[in-house]
Amino acid sequence: MLRTEDFKLLTTHGKLDVKKDSEAKIRNDLFMMGSLKLRFSNDENKNIDLRIVGYEVPLQSGQSRGKCIDLLAYDSNLNPYIIELKKGLSTDKLDMVCEQIKDYQSDLSKLIKNISIEIKNKLFISNFALTSDIKKIILAPRIYFEKNKKLKNGFQDIMKQNSDILFTSFSNLKDVENILVNNKDIVELKIYNK
Repeated sequence: MLRTEDFKLLTTHGKLDVKKDSEAKIRNDLFMMGSLKLRFSNDENKNIDLRIVGYEVPLQSGQSRGKCIDLLAYDSNLNPYIIELKKGLSTDKLDMVCEQIKDYQSDLSKLIKNISIEIKNKLFISNFALTSDIKKIILAPRIYFEKNKKLKNGFQDIMKQNSDILFTSFSNLKDVENILVNNKDIVELKIYNK
């Protein structure tokens, strides 16, 4: 059953003291940074800034560990973004991650109004409504994508079949284990398939 409220947006929740080299540490640090930049090119006008509003955003009710979106963000046009994180050593196959994020999109599309209301109320914004144009991002270190290039169905084929998903990695960030101490105002993402 899908949740209708309490999406844990714009607040910390769950276990904050996580292992240094974990996906949870990267996720928590990105949430604390609060923003990401999608770098489509060197032309600043083509890049998109994202405001991160939630991590481990629960989509189901009545379960302690149901479907959760790693990071939820939106852009200046109020388009929501589902961001699925993967560590470089993840054994999750890329095609399965694509299916997972599409499943989240399906659920999120039914919850957009409820999520918009929660953001609106927490930020005291009288007129706030996310669009139904849900964007999807897989964010992983380059090594994860390199490893998936060796798959039978191939990285390039997976990207073509899932052209509505942005395949991204960190740009100009040497130490993803310490995002908060890199002294950057915004974390930039390199896009592989656009």
